[in-house]
Amino acid sequence: MSDNRKFTNHIPINSKTFCSAPWFQVRLDWDGHYRPCCEFNENLSNFQGNTKFSSENFSIEQWMSGEYSQYLREQLSNGVKLAECQSCWNKEKYGFKSLRNVVNDTTTKNHGDSIDNTWVASYLKTLKNYSEYYLISADIKLSNVCNFACIMCRPQDSSRIYDLWYKNQTNQFIQEQIKKDDKLFEKIIKVYSNDRTYNRVKSIFDHPIKYLKFLGGEPLLDKNLLKMLNNIDPNKKSKITLHFVTNGSQSLTEFADQLKDFANVTFTVSLESVGEMQDYARKGSNWAEIEKNISDAKKQGIHISISTVVQAVTLLRIDQLLTWAQKNDLSISICPLENFEFLGMSVLPAAIRQKTINKLNLLDNNLESKKLIDLIESHPYHQEKYQKFLEYISWYEKDSATKLKDLEPVFYNFD
Repeated sequence: MSDNRKFTNHIPINSKTFCSAPWFQVRLDWDGHYRPCCEFNENLSNFQGNTKFSSENFSIEQWMSGEYSQYLREQLSNGVKLAECQSCWNKEKYGFKSLRNVVNDTTTKNHGDSIDNTWVASYLKTLKNYSEYYLISADIKLSNVCNFACIMCRPQDSSRIYDLWYKNQTNQFIQEQIKKDDKLFEKIIKVYSNDRTYNRVKSIFDHPIKYLKFLGGEPLLDKNLLKMLNNIDPNKKSKITLHFVTNGSQSLTEFADQLKDFANVTFTVSLESVGEMQDYARKGSNWAEIEKNISDAKKQGIHISISTVVQAVTLLRIDQLLTWAQKNDLSISICPLENFEFLGMSVLPAAIRQKTINKLNLLDNNLESKKLIDLIESHPYHQEKYQKFLEYISWYEKDSATKLKDLEPVFYNFD
């Protein structure tokens, strides 16, 4: 295989698989590697060549023009459902909006379902091979600093989870994760303990960036990030839309005001439920404060969306989250849990599943509820995982005032 992979006449655009990310976006991940997006998994790839590109050894330009990026563009443009993109295919299978859909919409300004009639199609027709690209979007994870310790979270995503795991390395659940990567803690410290990552981000501004997305940890707590953004050339700021994935614990309006020189500032708030279940699953959460922060931002005309991870612990109350989002005119993105199988839907016995489905069936005019029912019914029950689920819950809530058995007794008493 060689560089500059050729194509005949023009690049095809298969709407079922085409993704803007490999052409127009770079992801700088927690481990210092480049990827097209945050849900991409190069470990599943069938590509016969290098799939891992560290920002220590490769520039953004080398990643974007390299053989692997060319391969991704070619395959996705020609209708191939790459294994690396399994997360998106799974969501689309059940009718949920995938990250591929979101990126296509962002790139084409909400015309992702008809790319043929957008500037993207016009641009691709001018190209000669798959090595060319136009970097206008970046998806960046700079820190794991966080004030929450969420039930499904990992140490690279939360400093509180890092501290918890580091102090409990003999725990069976943590041991399982360490066996997958025995240098995990060292890697996290190495990446997050210096300014190299922030310095690498500066090279992104050598390109005509229009969209910047930041994740954490909790990015609104990252003072270095705020300082870096405020130091960007004012002429560039006015052309860039900022998007933050946040836990909602900080004032969205105050943060947006500090970045008012940018073209736009938007937020996705990650929620697992509402009320006491939200505060249980996202340890450190205060639902009243989060709800107020969201409400205040909406009143100021700031665009807010919601994201939730579908998991066993909160599934029985997901109807409440859907109802709340609909009532407040908030779009919601639904993502099945992938990190820990003993927290996924497959641990739930028939009685609990049916109780959830019954609640979802009561929601009128809510398309997401119908899709969720299909998703729940598609997951086979693995009885052997249920006991492990309860053991993990017991460990997670050992320092919690609220217990799952008080919130949802059915987990401990079902037929």
